[in-house]
Order: sequence, then structure tokens, then C-alpha cells
Amino acid sequence: MGYSKTGQNARGILTRLYSRAFVIAEPDGLNRMVFVSVDIGMVSQRLRLE
Repeated sequence: MGYSKTGQNARGILTRLYSRAFVIAEPDGLNRMVFVSVDIGMVSQRLRLE
């Protein structure tokens, strides 16, 4: 997806990211699942590691 300098850090906001989360839980609250949908074009390696 392109190349950049290794030490190059981003600053500011180019495009805001939007997400939506759904939490599904049993009535007793013991088991639950979270599904998060994020509006992104790609995920960088650094974001995956975090």
C-alpha cells in the first residue's frame, strides 16, 4: 500500500474512522460477545499488534 520512512509518524486527523459495536449477552450476564464493525480501507501491521 505504499512505502514510507521507518521513523515517519502521523499527526492529526486525515479522515475520521467510524465504528459500531453490538454487545450480545445472556440474561444472567455470564456470557457475552462483542461484534465491532469498523469503516476502514486497510489495517496497518502496527494497529494489528496493538
